Order: sequence, then structure tokens, then C-alpha cells
Amino acid sequence: MHRSVRLHAATAVLMALLLPGCAGPSFSYRDYERKAAHTADEAASVVQTAILTVEAAEGRRAPGDYLNVLLTEAETTLGEVESTFESVQPPVPAADQLRAEVGDTLAEAGEVLAALRITVRRGHLAELPQLAEPLTGIHEELVAFAEEHR
Repeated sequence: MHRSVRLHAATAVLMALLLPGCAGPSFSYRDYERKAAHTADEAASVVQTAILTVEAAEGRRAPGDYLNVLLTEAETTLGEVESTFESVQPPVPAADQLRAEVGDTLAEAGEVLAALRITVRRGHLAELPQLAEPLTGIHEELVAFAEEHR
């Protein structure tokens, strides 16, 4: 009986962790557009975190291990945001453009975050500012998209 209780508790915890990552269906263009805007908002926050992390790396104001954790978490979170959005099917063909626009920007951000993470792990902190340069434009794109489609 005690083992059964633990199994049920473990199942409940697992479900609680998995459910937030599930995106509900979209039944209209407007609903999908709002989900795309919300995705852009979340991604913009992640990108801003990466920008601030790189700023902390300049002048070695933060240790490499700390930078590694922050950039790894940013990359992971962005991947989760992207996966959640991609799981929602565009309800009408007109929404395909929204999906492509957000998806392309998220993929670009993911590439930069991966490059930053790899560079930090290799200990080449001086290279971070140059690698992070595209993030400012990506952040601006995400913010503009979110504002336009709220």
C-alpha cells in the first residue's frame, strides 16, 4: 500500500511537470495569433536574459560556471517555448505565416544561444560579445511581433 501511494504521488508530480508544456488547440486565427504573441513575449524574455548574461561576462564580472548555468537554462527554456508553440496546429492556412515568422526567429535565437553556451564551456569568454550581437535584433523582432499581434 505504501508503495502504491508513492507511485501515485510520483505520477502526480510527473503530470504536474508535463502539463504546463502542453499547449491547447487553437480554434481561430485570433486565438493562434495571441498564442504566437505570447510565445514571442516569452522568447524575448529569454533572449534578454542571455543579453544580460553576456554583459555580466564582459570584464569577467561573473564566473564562467555561473554564465554556463544561465546560458544553458536560457537555451533550454527557449527550446521549451519553441516546442510548446510548435505543438499548436495553425487553425487556418492564414496562420501559417505567423507560425513561420515566430519559428524562424526562435530558431535563430536558439542557434545564437547554443553558440554562446558552447563558447562559455570552452572558456572563451572574450568571444561572447561578438557572438551575442544578433541577440539585440532578435529581441527587437520578438518584442515588435508580440506588440503587433496581441
